[in-house]
Amino acid sequence: MGRRLPGRDGVSHRAGGRVVRVVDGAVEPVADLSGEVATGGEGGLLGLVFHPNEPTAFTYQTYIDVGSRQNRVVAHDLSDGWASRTVFDGIPGASIHDGGRLLAWNDALYVTSGDAGDADSAQDRDALSGKVHRLTFGGDPHPDNPFGTSVFTWGHRNPQGLAPRDGRLFSTEHGPDSDDEINLLEAGNNYGWPELQGTRGGERYTPALDSFTPTIAPGGATFYPNDGPIDAWQGDLLFGTLAGSHLHRTTIEGTTVTGNDRHFEGTFGRLRTTFVGPDDHLYAVTSNRDGRGSPQEGDDRVLRFAPA
Repeated sequence: MGRRLPGRDGVSHRAGGRVVRVVDGAVEPVADLSGEVATGGEGGLLGLVFHPNEPTAFTYQTYIDVGSRQNRVVAHDLSDGWASRTVFDGIPGASIHDGGRLLAWNDALYVTSGDAGDADSAQDRDALSGKVHRLTFGGDPHPDNPFGTSVFTWGHRNPQGLAPRDGRLFSTEHGPDSDDEINLLEAGNNYGWPELQGTRGGERYTPALDSFTPTIAPGGATFYPNDGPIDAWQGDLLFGTLAGSHLHRTTIEGTTVTGNDRHFEGTFGRLRTTFVGPDDHLYAVTSNRDGRGSPQEGDDRVLRFAPA
């Protein structure tokens, strides 16, 4: 997974534990965090995001603690060779469903955690697994959180994408063999896993805005700029898919999904992360060497989508 922001570029290698920079098609090393990270399964060096105003990066890492897999959020001082300091710890880890997306938005750090294979923990509001957390940049629970803890929303299986627009926060989430989801995240809401899935809701649970069956395994998500260079994509939600092996475009009017389109189906293989670069172009990162894909020549790659 990776994130590219003005002046601070980085792509994280999940299995290798490295952060690199892509400059004019060449890969340059930025930081080697392999000694901090435990790889294997769906864990490793996952989310990467930069502080909006300070020389600090944040990573989401799987690691081993007394023989047990855990996940944590680590702050890195960019002025001191990416020196590491753990700011949020104790998130259950497993070979599956580690979550791992980070977002810096509205003066807060958002963190997604999967259920780590323990579905019932998503319905335990005190558990750190199966949640979206909202933290200060120091790693404390955000003062506006609904329960006085780090929990922003709960009842999640494996949230993989966070995308803000017009003051609202949307997410993508992996279902089991059905009902991958697009959700509108609202503080304190319970999104139902494992009791309910997809667009079904109820008094206790918030339904998804849209769902996909069979599974497409949506990854990192972003909204294309309203004045972006590809006219047809302007304002739409874009995310890569792993099982679907395509770039997915969803049109959302307010909070209502009004359309879905698939692009480049089967062309690049598994697409894990999408983001908009400082040039307003859409970028995507392939994930064909993660043990579940079929590597092509040149994989894995960072792709840029520009008008034809």
